[in-house]
Amino acid sequence: MTKIIKWIVVGGLMFPALVLAQGISTTTRPGPQIKDAAHTRVEAWRGAMQQKFASTSEELRAKRQELQGAFAERREAIIMDMKTKRDEFLALLKQKVASTSEAIKEKKEALKEEAQQRRADIIERYYTRVGAMFETRIDRLARIADRLAERIVKIEEEHDVDLSSASAFLEDAQALLDTATQKAEEFSDKADDVVDPTATQEAIAEMKALRQEVWDAIKAAHQKLVEAIAAVKAGLGEEDSHED
Repeated sequence: MTKIIKWIVVGGLMFPALVLAQGISTTTRPGPQIKDAAHTRVEAWRGAMQQKFASTSEELRAKRQELQGAFAERREAIIMDMKTKRDEFLALLKQKVASTSEAIKEKKEALKEEAQQRRADIIERYYTRVGAMFETRIDRLARIADRLAERIVKIEEEHDVDLSSASAFLEDAQALLDTATQKAEEFSDKADDVVDPTATQEAIAEMKALRQEVWDAIKAAHQKLVEAIAAVKAGLGEEDSHED
């Protein structure tokens, strides 16, 4: 397309000169020197225009390469930041779960009576199972968030669309996952306290409330991810099928 425009402009500039030269030829029949001078001016003009178009094309190419490099750096920075946060939170959560399991086992071994032993076994299995469920759900949603972040950046680059609303939902989801991780860690820290048969009803009620807070945060994060995906589809002009 650039070559076509260039030749149209050059042709348009050359046409008056050629007409002028032809007019001179048909009326006054100029000598070879006049013809050579006219030809030289036309060639010089055409060369200048070609040089100008070549310079403009090179500037546009350099600007495009610069923008592509900036987009690539921004995409890598976003992906690396989210992966680092996810790995840090999950590593800490796994450590807390492992520590809680060990603490529960130590409490169980300290129980002397058979009834206390059975109760400790039940409580251990329960809190270990709940802690593992928290870890699995948070890890799954975090991975979905990572993939969605990559997709948003790629779509914005390739389709030139504004997905800021999807990014906002994604940030909300990440904040809720951070909250869920924090509450899950607190849940694991306090679990060994209620394994003891002498645990108060207040401590048990606190654990139940904390467990509900974790589930609420996980559910809210899931909903924000659903909204983010719907925003991406809306940005591309697709219908939302309400699929996870």
